[in-house]
Amino acid sequence: MILRESGVRTAALISSVLLLGGCAAMQPDLTDKQRAKLQGSLQSQFGAYQDCMVAQADPYVTVTSAPPSDIAEAAQGACDGAYQAYEKAVVRYFTSVVSGSGQDAARQRAHEHAAEAGLQTRRQIIKRVLDQRPE
Repeated sequence: MILRESGVRTAALISSVLLLGGCAAMQPDLTDKQRAKLQGSLQSQFGAYQDCMVAQADPYVTVTSAPPSDIAEAAQGACDGAYQAYEKAVVRYFTSVVSGSGQDAARQRAHEHAAEAGLQTRRQIIKRVLDQRPE
């Protein structure tokens, strides 16, 4: 239930949908139902990844000797499985909406998109730790 207030989840999903919106027309075999299912999986995996990051970071908010960036990196390490599942969902979505000739570029963009979402999530965790620390 992380970062929903910040709009990171929404922004990430919207950017991926907009990025590939034009490409979707290139894949006539993908139905709206199939596309919606892939988008749902993408959103679900991203939510699970973010929830994992919060669950791993929150117990250390009051440990003021631990830098927020270290807490975020430790959470990332603990949530690697959730991140990998999210990245796979991104790759499945990106590659499903383009024709065969665009598969390599779609796969590369998917990895870049997932990496950026991971970086943004770590930044949000750092901000969350800082915001929740006692002054």
